[in-house]
Order: sequence, then structure tokens, then C-alpha cells
Amino acid sequence: MSNDNDWSWKPQKIRYSGTNVKPPRPVPVVSLPDFRLGTHYSTWRFACSGESSVFNSRSQLPQSTKVKPVIRLLSGDEIPDELVEPAVAVFWEGFNGLLGRVLGDAQQAREYVSATFERAACTIAVHADSQSASETGSDSAGSTGQVLGVMAVSDADHPIKGNVWSAARDVYGAIQGSLRLLLLAPLEVTIPPDTLYIEYLAVSARSRGLGIGQALLGHAVTLAQQRGHQTVSLDVTDANPRAQALYERNGFVVTRTENIGPVGKLYGFKKAHMMVRDVGTPSGT
Repeated sequence: MSNDNDWSWKPQKIRYSGTNVKPPRPVPVVSLPDFRLGTHYSTWRFACSGESSVFNSRSQLPQSTKVKPVIRLLSGDEIPDELVEPAVAVFWEGFNGLLGRVLGDAQQAREYVSATFERAACTIAVHADSQSASETGSDSAGSTGQVLGVMAVSDADHPIKGNVWSAARDVYGAIQGSLRLLLLAPLEVTIPPDTLYIEYLAVSARSRGLGIGQALLGHAVTLAQQRGHQTVSLDVTDANPRAQALYERNGFVVTRTENIGPVGKLYGFKKAHMMVRDVGTPSGT
């Protein structure tokens, strides 16, 4: 992970009831972004996880203070207009540390992400009451806090079609847009055949450690089965062992490793691992 990631945290010893302990803290994990210039669309891949914990004054053991919410998954046209921007905000919350150097300030970056957001490929996780609030016109449904996570998938028959060139030109101008796309080009990968590919997966900071990522991964497996695929695949970088561990717990295994080259210094990693899961492999075991 790049040094400029706002989420990075170094554990420090604290004195608590006469004992030095290192409390766990939320640590996000971000995987490889993917911008496919040859096919005129751009996507990103990452996963976020973490858990908020406190120390019991008697046991000195960490205990989670979070209660798992009842969630609903909305896909494609089910996603209301007012939740698109909150979904983009969740995406950029996880990605700004990795792509901030290339996509620039937050306002421009979010404009670019919004312009390339492909609703048809996306699934968002929301609180179970978020959709009902949206249907009744409540403003609360549009708040960022209602979007717990966002994921996009694609395959050979359902490619993501966002035009990155026009988006980059409109947001940054022709010259700067072209330069930024050139910097992103080395991150391009080829999707394996007969697989459902997870383009990106993000969980909001306040919702990590609540099973949101696992729910989205499970939904990807269901989509793969419905579309007749044998596997689900994704990429993760060598700078994010927590992300790799999350995927391994959900049945994914590394099948290929690629060196990203000198541009890796810009993004803070050296290698990208392709991970694949058979759709019949149990999750969370």
C-alpha cells in the first residue's frame, strides 16, 4: 500500500491497567486497479476489511462492538439514482490512497469515477431499510452511510462499456487526460474465459468487519452460477496480504502472479496475484 494512504496506521503500545498492549485497529486492504484502454472502459479492483475492537478492563481481550446489520443487495436498475453518488463515495474512500497520485484531487477524481460508473455491472449493499426510505422519498436513503459496500463484475458476455477516454477528456482536458490514462495503462489485465470477474469490491470504513465483503463475494458466486460459469476470479496485490487472506477464507486460490514493473512504485506494490474460486467451493470456511 502506498505511503500516502490515509488509512495507514502503525500500532503503538499503550498502557492499560498496568499492561502494555497493542489494540487492533481497522486496516483497509486495497487491490489492483484495472483500466482497460484497448476495450474503451475502465474498472478498478479492491477490497476493504477491518474490525473495530475495544478492550475489556477485566479480561484485557478485544471484543467487537459492532452488530452485523440486516442488509439488502441491489443490482443494476435496482440501484436508485440517489445512491449512485454515495456508492462512488464509498469507492473513492477506499481507492484515494492508491489512485490519488494519478487521478488528482478528490473532486476531479470523483467526477471521473462517476463518469465511468457502470450501474448495470454493479451491486451495492445497503441497510435493509434504505430502499424503503428511498421509495418513500426520505433523504436518509441518499446518505453515504446507507451504502455499506459496492462491487462490480463482468464477463465475456457482459463487459463494462464505460468510455474512459471521453471521461478523462471531460474531467482533465485532452492533454492531462491522455497522460493520466498512459500512467494507468500498465494496470490492464485480460479476463480469463468462462469466469465471472470481480472488477472491484469496496466496503465503507464504518462497515468493515461486519461481513459485507463476504456477502458481496457470495453474490458474485451466485451470479457466476446463474450465468453458467465455472469460476469467479479477481486480482490482489502483494502489498495487501489482508485482502489475500480474506479471499482465501472465501475459497479463492492464487493461480498466477505478474510483476507490475517500474510503475509499481507509483502505486506502492510490485506484483499482482490472480485468484480464482470454483463456484462449488464453500465460502467462509
